Amino acid sequence: MERPSALEFTRRHDLWPVAVAYGHGAIARLASSDPTRAAVQLASRRDVDVPAGVVVEQLEAAAAACEEDGTSTVGGGSGSGSGSGSGPSRDAAREALCAYLRELFAADEDASEPFQGRMPELLREFYPDELMAFLERGTGYDLRAALSACEGDDDVRAGGGETVTTVTTSTSQQRSSRFASERVYLLGRIGETKRALEVLVREARSILHAGPRTTASAR
Repeated sequence: MERPSALEFTRRHDLWPVAVAYGHGAIARLASSDPTRAAVQLASRRDVDVPAGVVVEQLEAAAAACEEDGTSTVGGGSGSGSGSGSGPSRDAAREALCAYLRELFAADEDASEPFQGRMPELLREFYPDELMAFLERGTGYDLRAALSACEGDDDVRAGGGETVTTVTTSTSQQRSSRFASERVYLLGRIGETKRALEVLVREARSILHAGPRTTASAR
């Protein structure tokens, strides 16, 4: 069911409503095979027979099931999956959720508004290069929660959510540097101008300190 061809089969035979009704991680298994293609198909059906709320609920449930069961895949421990005992990992389910919310936001910002609060953390992890554009356009997220997501220290995926790049060690500086613009923007929105200036000053200092080392290593 996780083969890319399964998505085409599902689209051709109009099986997304069946997957929605079946539950048991069916949407997560299908969507994780190719999150981007699945997101386009699902978002295009949002006003027909695949409601956005149901898709979000099932993808979140799939990710949560892995945590609760202590397994890496949906249905891996409790037998609540499709019967095969295998399914998408927590990260795969989260990536599918991110891809869906990203596509929904692009297709219909009003329809995505109830779910925008989930997007800063997910975009930070899977599509970090798109985070700032979302923060500037989105209206349905909490500013302080988004700021907390930008200050988080989880791994960040390479753009497009394909390759995982672990942001490593001396990294607290790299992490804050990675999302400095987003933090400054959000701090300004909530009126924390002093903290925004502090971030800018730290950024300037880190660039100045990095300059000589970069020059020396190039010799």
